[in-house]
Amino acid sequence: MSGKTAHSVRNTIDGLNEKVDIIYKHQCLLADYSATPRDYGTGYLMTEVEAHTLGFISDQYGITATQLARATNRTKGAVSQLISKLEEKGLVERVNEPENKRMYRIYLTEEGRRACDIHRAYDRANMLEMINKMLLECTMEDIESFFKVLKCRNRIFEKNYEEKLKNK
Repeated sequence: MSGKTAHSVRNTIDGLNEKVDIIYKHQCLLADYSATPRDYGTGYLMTEVEAHTLGFISDQYGITATQLARATNRTKGAVSQLISKLEEKGLVERVNEPENKRMYRIYLTEEGRRACDIHRAYDRANMLEMINKMLLECTMEDIESFFKVLKCRNRIFEKNYEEKLKNK
């Protein structure tokens, strides 16, 4: 290991407590943001979880609750409650499988499709605004590296989640 690399590794290890605290604070702020209901331009309030769930349903036509639970790292019970809320708002509908009345598939209604499209446009505009703010302190390379690290971190968490499911 070169002297420069060893110094960099030492600095990283020495700052681990601060890094852990930065990640924790980010997760707390993000959890609060995700749980706060807002009008994304649809005329009614939705949490980020509800809005992104519409996206998963849109992307996987006829998704089952089990598939949705896996895709969103939630329990089937939590997904069932979420689907009930979205159904009450007229955004999704459940359709029972003819051969298995206990299983149902989830579809967006026309209003759900509209809400999903509006939310995705909101997210794109919000992300561009966030990137522009980050560019005041970071380079585009820094920002791309950040997303690369997040993708890697997500893969690690997803692998851990899958292991947890196997051990149940």
